[in-house]
Amino acid sequence: MLRTSNKLLMTGLVLSALLSSQGAFAYGTSSSSNACKKPKFSNFKPPHKAVVQPGADFSFTVSRRAGANTITVKVKNIDVPVNVDTRNNIYIVKGKLPEGLESGAYSRINLRAKTLPGGCKGSGGWLVKIAE
Repeated sequence: MLRTSNKLLMTGLVLSALLSSQGAFAYGTSSSSNACKKPKFSNFKPPHKAVVQPGADFSFTVSRRAGANTITVKVKNIDVPVNVDTRNNIYIVKGKLPEGLESGAYSRINLRAKTLPGGCKGSGGWLVKIAE
């Protein structure tokens, strides 16, 4: 009887270990295949914390995983119209800072985009200082 209970205990432990490892493998596989790949923003011009004139031009690039029509820019909660060009598997985005930003203060250029298909949201941005 002692042998039977030891065998049952060992069998239970082995099954328990196998089932828990199968769950871990299944979780890792499904989460990595469903991972959201957000759009990436780079090449900010003028550079971060640069001093710029009111109404200055700015530009940046966005990875092609974004949908061109989902790219939006806001500065101090003001929607900024932008032009989006496609070049070498990236989007080049250009715009002008809105008039009326406080001189001598920093303003953040806020960026948003979504991937197509899938709709994964990405955001980014940088600061510029408005010249006095």
